[in-house]
Amino acid sequence: ASQQLMYVPTMAMRQGDFSGLVNSANVLQQLYDPSTTQGAALQYSRLPFSNNQIPLNRISPLAKTLYAATPTPTSADNPMINFNLNGQNPTSQTVPNYTVRLDHVFNEKNRVYFRFTDIRQDQMALRNYPIASPANIATSELEEGSTGYQAIPVQTISGALGYSKTFSPTLFSETILSMQWQRMYVQGPDRAMKNFEKQFGLPNSLGNVGFPDIGANLFMPYGGSQWYYGMSQRVSTLDENLNKIWGKHQIAFGFRIRHEHFAYLSDRSVDQVAYTNQATGIYDPTTGANYGVRANTGNQNADFFLGAAASYSERRNAPFNIASLMEYDSYFQDNWRVNNRLTLNFGLRWEYATPRWERDNVLSNFDPSTNTMLKASGGSIYNRSLVNPDRNNFAPRIGIAWTPMPNTVIRGGYGMSFIHQNRVGSADLLGINYPQVVIATINQSNPL
Repeated sequence: ASQQLMYVPTMAMRQGDFSGLVNSANVLQQLYDPSTTQGAALQYSRLPFSNNQIPLNRISPLAKTLYAATPTPTSADNPMINFNLNGQNPTSQTVPNYTVRLDHVFNEKNRVYFRFTDIRQDQMALRNYPIASPANIATSELEEGSTGYQAIPVQTISGALGYSKTFSPTLFSETILSMQWQRMYVQGPDRAMKNFEKQFGLPNSLGNVGFPDIGANLFMPYGGSQWYYGMSQRVSTLDENLNKIWGKHQIAFGFRIRHEHFAYLSDRSVDQVAYTNQATGIYDPTTGANYGVRANTGNQNADFFLGAAASYSERRNAPFNIASLMEYDSYFQDNWRVNNRLTLNFGLRWEYATPRWERDNVLSNFDPSTNTMLKASGGSIYNRSLVNPDRNNFAPRIGIAWTPMPNTVIRGGYGMSFIHQNRVGSADLLGINYPQVVIATINQSNPL
């Protein structure tokens, strides 16, 4: 664990007493009672709360629940100016690593090996989003850590079976069959995955589970647990490499066949409850229909106390995607030892990787030329991936090693390579387009 400085509302504020709501210029942030708001003819005038104190019977059920679950300050500092909680970030991490390798020699021309590796990592810490903030404490309504923690379990398993064969003093081959499996998720603990929106009486027409993002700009923001994401990847590869000595030429050639199975849960967009200072501020006529408030009036923490949210957003996120791709590569290279002073390398590699397709065809893209959404369907690789495959990936290579004089070697080379997986514009983004993802936001059209 490590110490961490954070902000939390004072105990007085939790009782409605905002008389200490003073900024760094020693200016009180005056609060006004939204229940006294007059009409447009009187420019939405309001009466101030006496002594900047909101009656405790005006506290909203949500604020009452969350204040009870908020750690208490460890100092009397004003959270508008300074940290007032010195708490712990209970970070834990374990990374066990296991590796086994077996080698067997049948004879001088035939060898085989097997390798297996298992690496597991488990990490738990405060999420600290959007700022450094503690997890909630246990109450009769909420378990400890319902919001604030993140767990990152990571596991990587790899295995390989290799066979080498010497056909003659001038011909050698190596065959490798390998697989790598990796799983990584970033998530809250299990206790953070309940239907808290139903518990809090918040809209949840999409049935999202987890703790929503409540008040990102509060002294203590409740970042929630709906942001979870992760992936599971399995890569199977067959490599065949051969080497042939022919006079002054060492010729290398071979191929690769690779299959990638990629299951992923894209970054979750969270349901949000947002607060401003408009419910407890006083209208500034110069802002017109933007309904801004005058400087040093109102505060989002007071709006939260009253339950006066400025907006609420619900999000339908992309489903769990199960994608695949195939890759086929081949190469040829000639290492030509011209003489004792000069060696030349010539090679050509061809690579073809299909775009990713999704098992249930839940990929979509926008076609600006027709202003329509394209949806993946069965059939060709393009129909399934919405990406045109590129079969023209030829990569030439050339190299030179020259010894113009003893103790001096000049080396040079040129090569071309391709990256087949690129997040920008690749299929892993097409799975989080409309209609898989929908965002609905309710805003106060006139917050006054």
